[in-house]
Amino acid sequence: MSLLANTPECIYLPGKSVASRRIHGWQEELLKLGKANPTTGHFSDASTNKGASLTTAMNDTVLDIVAGRKPVSTFQVQLKKWRSGGGDEIRAEFEASVAGK
Repeated sequence: MSLLANTPECIYLPGKSVASRRIHGWQEELLKLGKANPTTGHFSDASTNKGASLTTAMNDTVLDIVAGRKPVSTFQVQLKKWRSGGGDEIRAEFEASVAGK
């Protein structure tokens, strides 16, 4: 676990030790669901050049859907744009890097 960009969380609720223990228990269960990012330590030129704008566009679409501003079908449209706009290239570069090519 890296603490460079974030500190360990401290659960302290004065006078509510039962709630603190419950929150800690829930966090332990959530940690079991977590997955390490397989691209950590790998590089993709396409991700460096296009990743931020692609991620922003995708996140904006998801927020619009959740907020009810756009229909759920918009997600598939944006996913196609993400893929053709560099997402497939990013994935291919990371796959090659992870495979050691």
